[in-house]
Amino acid sequence: MTFANVFRGTVLAAAMVFGFAGAANATTITEFDFTGAPASQSESSAFGEALSLTFSGVTNGVETSSVTAFGFYDHKHYRGAAGVTANDYGLGVTSKKDNHQWWHGGAVEDQNGQDFLVLGLGSADWNPVDLTFGYLSGGKNYEIFGFNGDLSVGDAAGFFANINTFTHLAGDNAANVVFDTIENFQYLILTTKFDKKKDYFRVAGFSGDLVAAVPVPGALPLLLTGLGFFGAMRITRKKKAQDALA
Repeated sequence: MTFANVFRGTVLAAAMVFGFAGAANATTITEFDFTGAPASQSESSAFGEALSLTFSGVTNGVETSSVTAFGFYDHKHYRGAAGVTANDYGLGVTSKKDNHQWWHGGAVEDQNGQDFLVLGLGSADWNPVDLTFGYLSGGKNYEIFGFNGDLSVGDAAGFFANINTFTHLAGDNAANVVFDTIENFQYLILTTKFDKKKDYFRVAGFSGDLVAAVPVPGALPLLLTGLGFFGAMRITRKKKAQDALA
């Protein structure tokens, strides 16, 4: 057995070891149901004083991560935080401009302006998998954007004015969304299509992968060097034994 063969075997063994370690960190789907009772609620959000709701996620039957939903309302006479509404069909948005009349039952809509529903995922490591609507207006026109960054902004209206610079994930008229992206996001932002056709919807559920960062093992080069050294020693000893017999 040559040194090259030993070293090659060492590399393969080390790769298998670290491969198993990486497999232990594989992503798992977490599901969020917005049609039931929230885990908690607050009278404040990233945009100001308005009702926000937090829902627990379920991974393999166990409650794990959480999503916090909050809203924003953009109208030429009023821009600011909007409260989140919830019923058996899922999440919507209402605001002071609505005078709490809850147009379309408090759905995300553009009756008097533009509603924005934000799902705060807690970290920038979420890969969106799919999203389900509780109901959609006849046109089924909506837009979904992904965003990473700071939502605690002083000029929230300016923040949403730049929404078309965010990552566009889905839109138009699919009743349910299956995301086709390898990017990870901290926030999903949902709104009606910018066409003023009085569209509306509620969001019933969401699922995603919390992609855990697998650290590159800094000790790997040392491990390979050490294993290679012991392999070389083994070859040397074997050669000496053969010479002694000769």
